[in-house]
Amino acid sequence: GEVVKPGEYAIGKETTLREIINIAGGLTERASKKGEIVRYYVENDERKRKIVPFQLNDETLDKPLNNHDIVTIFRIPKWSEQMHVTLKG
Repeated sequence: GEVVKPGEYAIGKETTLREIINIAGGLTERASKKGEIVRYYVENDERKRKIVPFQLNDETLDKPLNNHDIVTIFRIPKWSEQMHVTLKG
C-alpha cells in the first residue's frame, strides 16, 4: 500500500492502525483516504478471510489491529508521477 516503508511488522496486543502507519514511515503523497484490512480467522476448522474497507479518520486510525491482518492503503485514483516542472514567465 501507500506507506513509505511497506513490509511485515510485529504488533502488540493493542497496536492501532495509526501506530502501524507511523512505524511504516507514514503515508506517501500518493495515499488516498481509503484502504482495506484483510482479516483472517478460523471457523469450523477452516481458515477464512474477511475484507474490511475503511476510510482514514480518527475512529478507524485508533482501532487495534489483529494478528495476521493485512493492511492496504490505496493510491489516489489516476495519480501519475510527474518527472518535470512547468516554468512560466
